[in-house]
Amino acid sequence: MIGLIGTACEHDVRRFILSADGAIFGHPCRLPIDEDEAIETTTSAGEANHLIEELLARAQALHGLAWTCLRYGAAVGFHPDRFAGMATEPETGLVARALAVAEGRRLYVDIPGTSYPTADGTLVRDYIHVCDLAAAHVSALEALESGSHRFNVSLDRGYSVHEVLGTVRRMTGATIPARAAAAVAGEPPAIVLTAARIRRELGWVPQYPDLESIVGTAWTARDQHPRRAAVA
Repeated sequence: MIGLIGTACEHDVRRFILSADGAIFGHPCRLPIDEDEAIETTTSAGEANHLIEELLARAQALHGLAWTCLRYGAAVGFHPDRFAGMATEPETGLVARALAVAEGRRLYVDIPGTSYPTADGTLVRDYIHVCDLAAAHVSALEALESGSHRFNVSLDRGYSVHEVLGTVRRMTGATIPARAAAAVAGEPPAIVLTAARIRRELGWVPQYPDLESIVGTAWTARDQHPRRAAVA
């Protein structure tokens, strides 16, 4: 990414969109998290995003590079009309793993920690449909003229691991066995962003407003093309 930013400045690129992770906020003081929340990274992904934002700020000061950072959680789902996407073997995201169990390609889903200070003891995270995320990137680029901007891209609510598994069970009719596993060091119990700013300033509105509609597109895509899906 350092090389990419440097090359952009060398070739007089005037606009830059950074696709980033909500993990940059670490353990937030309040939920949902807005763009002005203090940065407190607790994971390597969050620290990397923070460093890249600092590099972009320096490029803006030295070269006039205008940039926008979009922060979001897990990008999930599949385009409803064009059944093509990235392969997910092996699966890494929670929804992808749960769908793999529903298809019979996995035996169970590991739950990374069950004693967090959340409603059901499991991690709570944001989810966003890939098409809504793509639309946010287009809107941000079209609106970017100068300066720096930060927008959260979110459904304004989070889902716990148990809620995600429950949704996949309802959508697929599968049992989805799960087992408790060790918690991941440094993981914040909950990361839930608010997208009020991008809704207000760019007019962005998600077309898939809940996890059920998102998972539905992924399950339909897997049913027709079992080895290809754009899910996380």
